[in-house]
Amino acid sequence: SFGVHTSGINCIAWQPDELRIASCSSDARILIWNIESLDVVLSLKGHNQAVTCVAWNSRGSSLASGSGDGTVIIWDASLGTATLVLKQKAVADLAWRHDGEQIVTCSSDKSLKIWHVATGELVSAHQGHRSGVNSVDWSSNEALIASGSDDSTIIVWNAKWQEETQDPKSNSSGHRGPVRRVTWNPSGNQLASCSSDKTIIIWEAATGRQIGVLNGHQDDVSSA
Repeated sequence: SFGVHTSGINCIAWQPDELRIASCSSDARILIWNIESLDVVLSLKGHNQAVTCVAWNSRGSSLASGSGDGTVIIWDASLGTATLVLKQKAVADLAWRHDGEQIVTCSSDKSLKIWHVATGELVSAHQGHRSGVNSVDWSSNEALIASGSDDSTIIVWNAKWQEETQDPKSNSSGHRGPVRRVTWNPSGNQLASCSSDKTIIIWEAATGRQIGVLNGHQDDVSSA
C-alpha cells in the first residue's frame, strides 16, 4: 500500500483519459489514483518540500510537478520515474503547451519561465509583474500564456514570441486583491481569473476587456 497524504492537498489534476487523478501535498509527495478502484497506484517522491502544483500533458503520458523546493520534475506517468528535473525559485504553478514540448512555470520571484521538456533548456524568462506570480495557463491554441499575480494584475503574453501583448491591470472595474488563479476557456479567446477580493472576472483575451464579474463567494476565491 502507498498510503495516503499526511498533510494538506495543494492541487489535483485529471489525467486526460479520465481514468486517473494526480494529487500533490505539503507532505512532498504526489499520488496517482485509479478512479475505478479508488486505490493509489503510484506514489511519486522526488521533491523535499511541499508540492504546490501538478499538471498532465495532453496525452496523459507525462506529469509535471512543481515544489517550494525550487524544482520542477517531469514524470513518466506509467513508470512513476523522473525523466527531467529543472531548478529555479520556489514554484507556484505550471502549465503545459498543448503539444507537450514546452512548459511554463511561475514563481514568487515575479518571473515566468518557459522550458523545453525534452532537453531541460530554459527557452525564455520574463518579468512583468510587480509581485509574486501565483498562476499561469497556456491557451489551447498555444498562442497565449496568461499569468496572475499578487500585484492584482493579469498579463497575457504572446507565447510564440514571448512578448507581453495585453495587461488588463487591476482598476476600479478589475480585481482589488491578489489574483489566485487564471484559466483559459477551451477556445482560447476568453480568460477567467479569481482573486482574494472574492470575485471571478471573465476577460476578452484579445482586448483585455472585462466581460463580466461573478460575485457570490464570502471569502477568497482560490481556484476557477
